[in-house]
Amino acid sequence: MNINNLPIEDIKWLLKDYNGIRNYGKVNNWIDWHVKAINLIKGGNEPRPDCSCMYVSAAKFANSIYEQHEQAIKDRLLELENPVVKRGKKNGN
Repeated sequence: MNINNLPIEDIKWLLKDYNGIRNYGKVNNWIDWHVKAINLIKGGNEPRPDCSCMYVSAAKFANSIYEQHEQAIKDRLLELENPVVKRGKKNGN
């Protein structure tokens, strides 16, 4: 899982843009988004399927890993948007 290394823009893309289309029926129109989601979450370089006959399985896989990691993605966004400032001890404080 690569979520801790993702920039905030990619995390927001997953939660807003990809989440909005991930269950669409016309997989052919969205295959590039499914592949992007897989690569962002897994931290890999998964190629686009060579054959349209593999599009549905790729979309199902992308949807599955998104659902498995959705809470971690949301948690990471919260961390990035609300960083905790750690204070060192100075003068006995």
